[in-house]
Amino acid sequence: MLYLTSAGLILLCTFSVAIADTSCNFTTSSNSSLGTLSCISVNESNTYSTAANNALLNNSSDVNRTTSFVLEITDSNFSSLQSWIVSPLSTILDRVISVNLTNSSIETIDNNILSQFVSLQTVDLSWNQIKSINASIFQGCGNLTTLSLANNPIIAYENNSFGNLTNLKTLNLTVFVGNISAESLNSTSLEKLNFVSSNITWFNDNNFIFVPNLTELRFDNSTVNNNTNSTLNGLTKLVYLDKRLFRFTNDIPYGIFKDLKSVTDMDLSLIYIRGIYNGTFEGLTNVQSLNISLNFLLNINDVNIFTPLQNITSLDMAGSFILYPLPVNLFNPLKNLKQLNISNNPTDDLVTPGVLNGLDNLELLDMSDNLWFGINATALSNLKKLRWLYLDNNFLSLTVFPQFDYKTLADELVSLEYIGISDNRWQCDELYDMLTYFKSKNISYTPKFVSTADPNVDGIDCTENN
Repeated sequence: MLYLTSAGLILLCTFSVAIADTSCNFTTSSNSSLGTLSCISVNESNTYSTAANNALLNNSSDVNRTTSFVLEITDSNFSSLQSWIVSPLSTILDRVISVNLTNSSIETIDNNILSQFVSLQTVDLSWNQIKSINASIFQGCGNLTTLSLANNPIIAYENNSFGNLTNLKTLNLTVFVGNISAESLNSTSLEKLNFVSSNITWFNDNNFIFVPNLTELRFDNSTVNNNTNSTLNGLTKLVYLDKRLFRFTNDIPYGIFKDLKSVTDMDLSLIYIRGIYNGTFEGLTNVQSLNISLNFLLNINDVNIFTPLQNITSLDMAGSFILYPLPVNLFNPLKNLKQLNISNNPTDDLVTPGVLNGLDNLELLDMSDNLWFGINATALSNLKKLRWLYLDNNFLSLTVFPQFDYKTLADELVSLEYIGISDNRWQCDELYDMLTYFKSKNISYTPKFVSTADPNVDGIDCTENN
């Protein structure tokens, strides 16, 4: 058999033995450095032992040359993982580096079974029926780096369940219902933790205090119903935080981010939070990109909300259902901000003079898809480095008060290269004059979707004067 992998072309030699319903295959890579023993439909130990022994014996020359082995027993039906699993593996036991036992109806694991695989680095026990985990299961597995317990109905993790795994880097697990204590998660080597298909009722204070080297915290297909402002204490090395931690809480506890000094990108979009307040972003001093779009922020009235975000360069607040004008000096602390998106919010006076104070380095401002009837040019006059301004799909007009003062805008924004003004309420003759003025300032305006409707001016819809 030929397989093309990222490492190149690999020749796999396959030998298959079927005993009753159990089938075992032995494959090796082209240089025999890695061998895989795969068994399916294992229902009882005798058939497995016979099939596995025969597969190894009948391919003994490759077995003897192989450096490391992978053991796969999948889609089987045995309730308990016991010593029978190692019985046919005596010749390769100390060279097995990976064990895959997915979807095999396992309910219990005898203590110290896995420790017999002295070189074991990866164990996958996902999609079984395991209900509890204790430290004795992994006693002697000090070389293990990756462990998956995902999609098991686990309701109990004993304290120090993973404490013996001194080299564990990646852990996928399921909390079937309830919570998991800080003591259960004790693993000072752990870097990546993923809660899979979990229904977590709450996280306590300091819930991750014993995983201080964690860099990724994920919640795949999981719900978390409650957190405290101290839940994430101690995670100073965390780089990625899954927004689904807050998906069902409707709130971000004050100060919960205070230890997250290593996070540079924070995505909190589409999690239905109902407000942000002074202290919400405390601790995110190194965040460069913040996305809080598609929420229900409603009324932002505290000018200190963004104060901790000293290094932010991109802020997305699009579609956040902001109903009231933003407060003066709201963005003043954001001296490094280069991109601001406040599009798709249902108000016609979101930005008034003074709101954009301090944004001396802003290069892109998106205010499209709002309800603007007019824009006070002085509200944008301090944006001397602004290069791209998007005002598409509003209700801007040159005839209805408040008028769109495009001349003052173009004169004040000395770095402006592009302005988006399509899908507004332009009359054709006035639109022509405005576009002519933009051309004289070397400001481009060609819309992303050029209109072919009649009438239009340079691809921008307009109406003829009565």
